[in-house]
Amino acid sequence: MLIITMATNNTNNTKLKRAFYIIGISCLIVGVIVSIVFGIKAIIKNTEDGDNIIVVTNGPIVNGPIVKKLPTDIIPLSNNWKLFLPVDASGNDSTGASALDERNKGSHTIRDFSDYENKPFFYVDNDELVLKAHAAGATTTGSNYPRSELRQLVGGTGKDYYWPIDKLQKLRVNLRLTEVLNIKSDITVTQIKGHSDQPLAIRYRKGTGIYVEYNESDRNIDKISKTGSIPYNIGEQLLITIDVSVNTPGVISCTINNLDNNQTLFVEFDTKDAYIGNTEREGYFQIGAYVLSNIFLGELPTAGGEVRIKNLSITETYDNRVRQF
Repeated sequence: MLIITMATNNTNNTKLKRAFYIIGISCLIVGVIVSIVFGIKAIIKNTEDGDNIIVVTNGPIVNGPIVKKLPTDIIPLSNNWKLFLPVDASGNDSTGASALDERNKGSHTIRDFSDYENKPFFYVDNDELVLKAHAAGATTTGSNYPRSELRQLVGGTGKDYYWPIDKLQKLRVNLRLTEVLNIKSDITVTQIKGHSDQPLAIRYRKGTGIYVEYNESDRNIDKISKTGSIPYNIGEQLLITIDVSVNTPGVISCTINNLDNNQTLFVEFDTKDAYIGNTEREGYFQIGAYVLSNIFLGELPTAGGEVRIKNLSITETYDNRVRQF
């Protein structure tokens, strides 16, 4: 706090009074300019002995209440995404389970995002959408691992549809990892899911960095050594771009830019996954914190993986219609 005191008591010295008057006016002008330019509050008070005091305080001038941001303020969730949480509908997880088969398999899903948040698993902090899953989290019935993850609802229908992989699909997201587990650090941040397999997964691993796995059904190749990886320190910003069937039907390309160290990983492949029947290939995007570990591997129950999304956009082709959100 800066306090400027201007004496204006009666005095027989006219010149001195005039000088103090000029100083007071000058300070007042400076205070107003500072307030306008820097958003600093200038307050003029009168003391009991007649002195004028200009009090300059740091901090912005706030008119009205501070508006709290919700997840729907960051990305358009309604009818476009559903959320998997690492707790069940009652808020319970797998704490207390002694074996994997005893885990809580009731991961709660959310489709109505009106005014919805669920700290610490799904909320907004500093204009970033936070998704966090912990080692003792509840899982879906088809997975051993917890997640706080968004599943694309294709066509804006609010339903679990799939888009054709042979048609144009795009995802662009700016995100960062802010927390990973200790014993097994692998965490999936973005993926394309098929009906029974996984054409694409973007993951982090300590000592490896950011890497890509693709064509999950092909177990005979080392995906990491084939695609490579880029260094990554927790907290760094990633820009991920996924293009499906832009030039050639069925070909998926993925570009990952580490905006803090200027490293780039590019992977392009013809998907062998996501078939339904003999010819059609279908999928959808999924994004968030899907930790590939749990308490049954020795992790602490509260240890978690956390992803923060800054912005997210999708271009989707479904039912012969292209839409963006």
